[in-house]
Amino acid sequence: MTGLLLLVCLHVAVVSCTRVEHEDRCYLSASHWQDFGRSRRHVGHEDVDELRSLYKEEDRTVELHSGNFDENVYGSVNLWVVQFYMEWCGHCQGFVPTWQTMGQYFEGWSDVTQLGTVNCAYAGNRELCKAHRVQWVPNFQFFEPFSKKGDGGAEIDFEGTDDREALPFSRRIVQYIYENVEDWSDPSVYNDMQAPWGDEIIQQFNQLLTTFTSTLNISIAEKNATSIEHQASTEMPIKDVFEGNRLYLEETVLNSSHAWAVLFCEPSLSRCQQSQPVWKQFTKDTEGWKIYIESFEVDCSIYNCTEYGVARMPVLKLFNAKAANLENAISYKGAITTESLTKVIIRHLESHTEDDTPETWPWPGLAGIKYSDIDGVLGGSLYRILSMYPDVRTVVVLVEEKDRQMLVGKQVLLDTSEIRNMMLLRVVWNQRDRLRVADITWPTALVVEWQPLSYTWKITQEPLAVESWSREAIMTSINDYFRNLTNPVFTQVFERDLETALWISLSQGTYLIEGNFTDVKLEALIEYITALVRYFPGQPRIMRKLEALQSLLFNKTEISVDEFSEELNKQSEEAYIRKDTEWVGCCGSEPRYRGYTCGLWQMFHAMTVEANAQQSSTFTEPVAKDAYPLEVLHAMRTFVTYFFACEHCRYNFLKHEAVSMETDVSDHEDAVLWLWHTHNSVNDRIQGKKSEDPLHPKVQFPLPAKCSLCHGRLGWRNVEILFYMQRVYGKEFIIV
Repeated sequence: MTGLLLLVCLHVAVVSCTRVEHEDRCYLSASHWQDFGRSRRHVGHEDVDELRSLYKEEDRTVELHSGNFDENVYGSVNLWVVQFYMEWCGHCQGFVPTWQTMGQYFEGWSDVTQLGTVNCAYAGNRELCKAHRVQWVPNFQFFEPFSKKGDGGAEIDFEGTDDREALPFSRRIVQYIYENVEDWSDPSVYNDMQAPWGDEIIQQFNQLLTTFTSTLNISIAEKNATSIEHQASTEMPIKDVFEGNRLYLEETVLNSSHAWAVLFCEPSLSRCQQSQPVWKQFTKDTEGWKIYIESFEVDCSIYNCTEYGVARMPVLKLFNAKAANLENAISYKGAITTESLTKVIIRHLESHTEDDTPETWPWPGLAGIKYSDIDGVLGGSLYRILSMYPDVRTVVVLVEEKDRQMLVGKQVLLDTSEIRNMMLLRVVWNQRDRLRVADITWPTALVVEWQPLSYTWKITQEPLAVESWSREAIMTSINDYFRNLTNPVFTQVFERDLETALWISLSQGTYLIEGNFTDVKLEALIEYITALVRYFPGQPRIMRKLEALQSLLFNKTEISVDEFSEELNKQSEEAYIRKDTEWVGCCGSEPRYRGYTCGLWQMFHAMTVEANAQQSSTFTEPVAKDAYPLEVLHAMRTFVTYFFACEHCRYNFLKHEAVSMETDVSDHEDAVLWLWHTHNSVNDRIQGKKSEDPLHPKVQFPLPAKCSLCHGRLGWRNVEILFYMQRVYGKEFIIV
């Protein structure tokens, strides 16, 4: 035994519980499947060619399945360490290098210890995984020497399982062997049969444990040093406005590059309760104003607001950009309405002097310019814009008559301030100026574009078609114009991917349930099926099958997994869900990548978009009259909690993402945006992990190349994100 790698050879076996048909159209080629898609070492199963593994022959692992598990594991003189996994599970994929390294650590000991793997995603392994109480994956179990069928394995529970490494994981296995090796070498334990291991084996494992301990301590020390260094290099000194029990108001609003609007309120007061919905909607409608002003609310039941001069609530305090102290804030104590908030905040922005106007505010600001003819607008003003803002290539000239609905133009200017490569210029006309330009109808919106070859500005089309001189109508025309100009590229979503994800979620997501559906699990299943019936964008045959499942659960207090599976598997021309799993848009560069998780994201995106579409319908009675904004998201959370087998995916989603669901969503548009934001948050968290498809890297979507309007000067533009999501996941745009 000259080195660690010669001490132990752990024979690894993998069992997979999901079955996915390997078709050339999705998974590259048949030869690729032969190289990656199935193990050459699993024998004794009639459907051996359909069984896929994350592991190859050289990984020193035995591929276990329903046809060879009993004969290999039960009654064996070896200790078996078996990993149960599903090939679509990102954490299972991420564990592959660890398991491969363990095989190297234990090389040479295949006559003593075996490593095995079981793919629980394969349909033929379902009963095998269920018999071994596999509810979440990855799942690791010990099977002691001479174990009998029915005994089951001893589940291995590791702390810090989100970041497993081969060395400590292997040491845990060796520790287990060391703790039990005396029993395994005692003939009396085996009814006077010859024990599998003798004294020599015990001595060798003593040495092995010592070696592992020494190496492990070095590894941990190096890892801790690296972690401390990384933490020091990435620490950010900036505090959030709320931290613990302290309100960091001064640090937030003073010397800021934009103005601030802060609402002080106490939720128990009726006036605050009345103003809350108005304030929340107003802050949502003005998210695009962040170049000029941002806003937040202070809960005075948590923080001491009297130190900021707040007595009677609600109170809106307005702080200038570049404010040097809190005392000069303007307090508004009037009625909290959309109109009053708009007027007060715009008046506050207009009150900024030249000294406290930030350089980031586009010239000439809310005041606009005054010219007596259109030639003046196309003259010096536009060339000044070009010299100050070289990225601007399009100017929308909003021409308003003085003293008539001028608030509209100012709102539109603030709304468009985040759009890249464009600027809105307000031009104010007097009554007498109308006579000088008789061929233009006022008010109007002109589009002027920069011509780089001739170095001139030019009106490139007729005035924008605006249905009415309102903020909503003008913004609709401007957004439509720039969408046509930028020509966004919409990701294609295929109904086949949604149906495949639906089938796997109902078949794999439920069969690992122990016992029957009762109590909370039955309620969870009903909630999930109900949301699918209402919002899944499927063909009539799919919807009829979902309705049949819903009818099966109606008024039930208990139902067996077998009864549910029987109804799910029933096939008729009128009602069925395809069982053959096939990916189109969600196909990965290798079988282990994307697939099910990609399909699930797309399915829930499509359902939030459909719920929003139904809510926005002009029909007198919506399809789901009792629908509420969180219905799809609650169903998604319920599904992940009870029916999504990837243990660490479930844990991370519930810990990091789902906590903000209740506070951030107040309507169906919020639900669409929340899920989009959550998807990007997950992409950011798992970017660069081993489960990432190298040909489909995790990015913040949509990319600028696909939707430039979605990216504003200071961040995302929610109005364009919502349009993009509706255009990608809307029922009428899904490819059948």
